[in-house]
Amino acid sequence: MMSIGKRGQKLQQRLEQRLTPQQMLTIKMLELPALELNNFIIREMEENPALEVESSTTDNISTQNGSEEETFQENQLDYESNTKGDEIESFLPPEELEDYYLWQGRRTTDEEGPRREPRVQSTLHDHLLEQLHLIDLPEDKKQIAEFLIWSIDDDGYLRQPLKNIVLDLYLTHGISVTEDELSELLKYLQEVLDPAGVGARTPQEAIMIQLNRLDDSDEAVQLAKKIVEKYFDDLVKHRFDKLKEKLKVDDELLKEAMGVIRMTNPKPAAAFKGVSRDAVTQINPDFIIRIENDKPIVILNKSYEPRLRISESILRMYEEYKQRAKDDPEAAKTLEFLKKKIDRARWFRDSLLEREKTLKRIMEAIVKKQQEFVMTGDRGTLEPLTMKDISLETGYDISTVSRVANSKYVQTPFGIYSVKDFFTHAVKGKDGKGVVVDKVKQKIKELIESEDKKKPYTDEELARKLKEMNINLARRTVAKYREQMGIPPARQRREV
Repeated sequence: MMSIGKRGQKLQQRLEQRLTPQQMLTIKMLELPALELNNFIIREMEENPALEVESSTTDNISTQNGSEEETFQENQLDYESNTKGDEIESFLPPEELEDYYLWQGRRTTDEEGPRREPRVQSTLHDHLLEQLHLIDLPEDKKQIAEFLIWSIDDDGYLRQPLKNIVLDLYLTHGISVTEDELSELLKYLQEVLDPAGVGARTPQEAIMIQLNRLDDSDEAVQLAKKIVEKYFDDLVKHRFDKLKEKLKVDDELLKEAMGVIRMTNPKPAAAFKGVSRDAVTQINPDFIIRIENDKPIVILNKSYEPRLRISESILRMYEEYKQRAKDDPEAAKTLEFLKKKIDRARWFRDSLLEREKTLKRIMEAIVKKQQEFVMTGDRGTLEPLTMKDISLETGYDISTVSRVANSKYVQTPFGIYSVKDFFTHAVKGKDGKGVVVDKVKQKIKELIESEDKKKPYTDEELARKLKEMNINLARRTVAKYREQMGIPPARQRREV
């Protein structure tokens, strides 16, 4: 029977540390590009009357109208309004019902303009495989894990039945594994891989995977898990009265649990959807690099981010209810609600500040390592750089560096690049130092351009020539790089 090795178990325990809802919010903010962050802030303001923009930026943000009392009451009970539910159920298929009811705040219609997904250079599978190589698994289990990852579709789901994957493994790789063993390994991957929820078989499982990473001591998190696990059908159809009756909870706790659920994503791989070259021209950079006194300066692009503050009127209301709450039970309930909203508004701002600090520190470390590229725009000057290097330099986890690299763009004097473009794979030379793959490819191209066309270099001869330049490559690796550059093999390059 296959089982995860002891070292793998140790790693798993480390990665199972529980996150509080606030920590999850900070991580979510970190993943969002500038425009997405602005939309996220607007949605938060719509749900929390204690959060507002400073007067200088209110013209750019649409806020709720009405008195503070009306706003308070609307926010307290808004989850119960569902007048269109029966009509929508009559013509939407189940999979679209889940998206509509659970995440209708994430609209993609012209009502708000087209929603822009984070732009990423890396594919979902590249991102997952990169993480897999950092996990301490035995090689035979890692090979099976790679097969599982390649079986995941672009939405992040594993839609193939495990019994089919068991058969495919045997037929294509001669690997014999039971369905139970495969299920055990899949569960492990679901627990450790990002984005959370990847590898799920259903939206319900994807959401549960994400909720399982939260702090169980939080009452709202406990209730959210119970709702998703036992009453998912009531949840997706917004049967809140039935949920309250079955769960025997009050309005406020149910609303908090719904807030936790809405922080999850039923399509965990949405950020990795491919984009066309034309779409890239619409990118708004998250960083701007300016050259001052012959040195690159990193500036966060905050033009889409409103400045937030705690509502003074809500703070005054809190003080008023604080006096009344001593003798009035209803006022005490209102006071508790206001306190929660004010507290959430404060740590929402704290999360924004933490995001800003993290992004700037990571980008500055990257620019420091790739300063020549930033100053010249010449990809040939890129130095070998991995996410682990930046993790060690900044003290942030590799997963945090990855979140920045996979969804952010930077404007340089020579154009806009994905942050991930600054990371490079390297080939080791005899002296142990790395040589960037781009440079290796350039060397191969130069050798082919200077060859005798009546007797062109074979891939094996190219490998020997590179070895003389202190670059050790196997013949098959030379062939792979040559093919990636669109250069035909020696027999097709031969001229009479």
